[in-house]
Amino acid sequence: MRELFAIEYIKDCNATQAAIRAGYSVKTAASQGSRLLNSASVRKAIADANTELQKKPRCRKNASKKSSRPLLSPTYVNSLTK
Repeated sequence: MRELFAIEYIKDCNATQAAIRAGYSVKTAASQGSRLLNSASVRKAIADANTELQKKPRCRKNASKKSSRPLLSPTYVNSLTK
């Protein structure tokens, strides 16, 4: 669940919500999120995922539709869970 937490955290930088989306209990999400952010392996996963995101082009000006492309490539996400 740590890898999933890292992926979810990147979406909005909200540790509590990321913990909930990663499958932690709503009741303990705040403390779990805080604990996970203090983990070196989670911080590395977040940094690595941010690096991956920076490689992708940002929103284009005057784009009328949202991109259907995922934030992170499936290959990268799969590499986190191995």
